Amino acid sequence: MNETLRNIILWIFSERAREIKQSLSQRLTSIKNAPIFCMRYIRASLTWKGKVHRLSSSAEGLKLHLGCGEHNHPGMLNCEYRATKAADVVMDCGNLSRFKDKSASIIFSHAFFEHLYKEQQMILLKDIFRVLKDDGMLIFMGIPDFQVIAEYYINQRQGIKRIGDTFDLYHVYRYTHGDPEIAPAYWLQQLHKSLFDKTYIENLLFKAGFKTFVIFNYCYPDEDIPLNLGFIASKQDKMIKLKDDLLPFSEYFANIEEIMPWSK
Repeated sequence: MNETLRNIILWIFSERAREIKQSLSQRLTSIKNAPIFCMRYIRASLTWKGKVHRLSSSAEGLKLHLGCGEHNHPGMLNCEYRATKAADVVMDCGNLSRFKDKSASIIFSHAFFEHLYKEQQMILLKDIFRVLKDDGMLIFMGIPDFQVIAEYYINQRQGIKRIGDTFDLYHVYRYTHGDPEIAPAYWLQQLHKSLFDKTYIENLLFKAGFKTFVIFNYCYPDEDIPLNLGFIASKQDKMIKLKDDLLPFSEYFANIEEIMPWSK
């Protein structure tokens, strides 16, 4: 047999064997973890309404944390589509139909909005508008800014230290697509499904009915590139005290004093 052909056949079979092994490993892990996720789901199903009642009765009111992942904010209802240890309720975080009109004082997310399909974005924002109290606040953060990403790549500027020295194509892929390979058990949910810049977000908020909003760039901890977008929005014409309103979420900032609000 031709040596080249032999090597190709061996490579095909070795790759296929690797894929099968990886698939089996993932399935075995899923089976092993199934009882844990089942118990978490049952617990959340039985207790989330009680937590909603307690938070709603508190001085600060009901606060929703959408797409919490593994991060639990004690003073919030932590919502996640997977039964993680942090989730108070397991739900489709793009659908707030279970919550009453004007029932939430704050609706917050970090690194969540970019995981929605484009057609879901306006539906969710209008639903948030319904659920927020008249003086409530919408705070979304951790959205990759494609304009910054493109500028850093085109000019081959310094990269994120933990990823590489130069802002290369992997940097672009990591922030525009979410590097879904890091989460093989839920890669579709990990995938980023839209690109964002400030103008795009401004149009979304305006069409959803929000009267006041501030869009800003910032650096995530241990990063020095302001490629993260966030926004605060209100249903009313009101003053947004950017740093004061973001102070409860300071853990997401490299330096909260260096937030860069956008103005046109």
